[in-house]
Amino acid sequence: MNKTDNLFLVEDFAQVDDLLRRNMRDEGEWIALGPGAMYALERKGIPYKIPEDFCSNEELEQLCLSSHEKCEKFCNYIDGILFKKHPDFKKWRIHPMLFFIDSVIRLTDIIKSRIMQLSKILKVYPERTIWIYKAPHYPWEEFDLCFSGKETLWGNILALSGWNCRIEFLLPPGEKTFQYIKKILKYPMQKLFNLYNLTSLWRLKGLKGIIRTIKKKHRGILFYGSLYEWKFIVPLLAKEKVKIIFTGPKKFKSNTSKIKHREEGSIEDLVMKNPGLMSLFEVSGISFYSLVKERLNWIFKGSFTQCHNIISRCKEIIKCYNIKAVCTGNTYTFTDHVVQQAFRYFCVPVIHWQHGFMFAKNGRINQLNEFNDMMTSDVLFTYGEASTCAHQLYINKFPVKVISIGSPSVDKIYEKNRGRKEVFRKKLLYVTTGYYQNRWYCGFSPPYSDRYLFNDQLTIMTGLENIAKRYNVEVTVKLLPEMSLYSQFKNDFTSLFRIVKSMPKFAELFSANHIIVIDSPTTTVLESVATKKPVFILLRNIQYPQGSRTLLEKRAVCEDTAQELINKIQQYVEQRTYSADVGNDEYLRTHGNHLCDGKSVQRALKRTLEIIYKPIPIV
Repeated sequence: MNKTDNLFLVEDFAQVDDLLRRNMRDEGEWIALGPGAMYALERKGIPYKIPEDFCSNEELEQLCLSSHEKCEKFCNYIDGILFKKHPDFKKWRIHPMLFFIDSVIRLTDIIKSRIMQLSKILKVYPERTIWIYKAPHYPWEEFDLCFSGKETLWGNILALSGWNCRIEFLLPPGEKTFQYIKKILKYPMQKLFNLYNLTSLWRLKGLKGIIRTIKKKHRGILFYGSLYEWKFIVPLLAKEKVKIIFTGPKKFKSNTSKIKHREEGSIEDLVMKNPGLMSLFEVSGISFYSLVKERLNWIFKGSFTQCHNIISRCKEIIKCYNIKAVCTGNTYTFTDHVVQQAFRYFCVPVIHWQHGFMFAKNGRINQLNEFNDMMTSDVLFTYGEASTCAHQLYINKFPVKVISIGSPSVDKIYEKNRGRKEVFRKKLLYVTTGYYQNRWYCGFSPPYSDRYLFNDQLTIMTGLENIAKRYNVEVTVKLLPEMSLYSQFKNDFTSLFRIVKSMPKFAELFSANHIIVIDSPTTTVLESVATKKPVFILLRNIQYPQGSRTLLEKRAVCEDTAQELINKIQQYVEQRTYSADVGNDEYLRTHGNHLCDGKSVQRALKRTLEIIYKPIPIV
C-alpha cells in the first residue's frame, strides 16, 4: 500500500489506536478532527494536520453568519404554515419553529462548517482513499435538537451523496450494535413535582413554607429551571407573604412520539419543493437535509400536541398556586420558550435574569442571546450596563423591559475580597474551558475551535509544568466535568499538578490560590476579576469588542497567544511584575456587577415584588 494512497480522518483516542492496530501508522497521512485524536497523535509522534490548516476562520464565519438570517426566515415561513394548520398557535403566540432557532442555527452551523472543511481537505488530497469512522445516529432529545458529542458526525457527513472520492467507512471501536441506549434521567426525583417542592420549601421555610403553598390567597412565584442568580433571592422572598414553587422542563415533557405520527403531511414536502428553503441545507454542492429532517419533522408534526399539553399544565399550575410571576435564568430550548409563552398567554409576566457573560460585537450579541433572553420574556435583569446596551440592540424586535441589576454571585466574591490586601503566594489556579464537540456553532467571533483550544491548553499546561518545576509553584487545574481529555491530562500531569474535575467549587479554589489563569474569557472572567488577585487571560479563542477589551486590560493581563501568556505568568512569578491593576473595577462594573455596591439582591427583590403586586402589561 502506497503512503500517498490513504488519508486517515480521526476524531478521538480510540480511533487512532484502532488504525494503529491495523498497522496503518505509516500507510497514509493523518487529519485530526478532534482534540482526542490530536492528543493521541502527539503522544505517538505521528505528524498530522487539522481542518483549520485548510480553511480560515474568516471563511467559516462568513459561511455561518450568512445562513443565520436564512435560518430565521425558514423558521418564520414554517411557523406561518403551522399557524394556518393550527390556529391556536397564533392565539397562544407560540412560534414552534422559531422557538427552536437556537438548535436550528447550531445544526446548520456545525454541518455547514464541516462540509466546507472537508471540501477544502479533499481538494488538497485528490485521488486518496479516505478512511473514517461512522456509526448510526445517536438518539436526540425533543427539547434540544443538537447532535450528541459521541455522534460520528464527520463520517455521517461523508456518507452523504455528492462526494467524489473513495471512502472506507469503519465501525467505531467497541461498537457491537446499531442501537444505542438512551440517557438515564439524572434527576428522577424531579419527576415528582410535589415532592420536589416539598423538600425545597422545607429547606427554605420549614412547615410554614409548605402550609403557605396551600393558601390560595397568597401570591405565588414560579421558579423555572436552574436558579442561578435567583438562588440568592429565594430565601428573602420566603420571608414575604409569597408562595414559592419550583419546576423544570422535564415536568412539561409529553409522551409525543418523535418518529411515528398519525397526522398527514411532512415538512419535507415543503422543503423539497421550495428551492429557497432547500438552499439552507446545501453547501459546496452537498445536501445535508437528510441529517436533520427527522428533527424538523418532529417540530412540524409533534409540536402542537406538545404545546397543547404545556398550555394545559400551565393553566393548572396558575390556578392551583395563584402564580403571579415566572422567574428563570437560562432559556434556549423549545420547551423553555413554550412554557414561558404559555404563562405569558395567561397574563403571568416572565422575568429572565442574565446567566453568564454578555457583550455585543459588530452589531451582534454573543451566542444568540437576543432569542434566548428576550424572545419569551417581559423583563430582563442584566449584570451591568454593557449587557443592557447589548440587549437593547434588539428592543424593537423583542419589546422587553431591560434593567441593570447586577450579579449576587459576583457581589459575594467582590464583597469578600474588597479591602483585602493580597499577599504573594506561589499557588496558581488554571481554569480551563470545555469543548463544544458536535455542539459547535458560530456564537462567537472568531468561530469557536476545539482544536485551537486544545493546542492552547497543551501549551499552557506544558508552560505551567516548567514554571512549577523551576519556581516551586503549586498548580491547581480546574477542568469542566465534560472535558473529554480529563483522564489523559490527569495521567500526564497528576504527579505535578492538582487536577480538580468537579469539587471543590470555584469560590473555594479562588480563596486557596493567588494567581488565576483563564484560557477562554467567559463567565469565569467576571468571577476572577471580582477578586484582588492577579488574573492572566488568553483572548485568542473569544475576541472581545475593543471597548470591552480595553476595560478588561486595566484589570487583567490579556494576551493573544498561549506562549505570550505563559511568558507573562513567568515574569510575574519571577519579578512580581503585573502590568494591570488588581484594584480596577471598571470592567466589573459595566459587564458583571452593576455599580459594585453589593446591592444586586436588594434591587432584584424590589423589582420582583413590584411586578408581583403591580403586574406589567404583557406584550
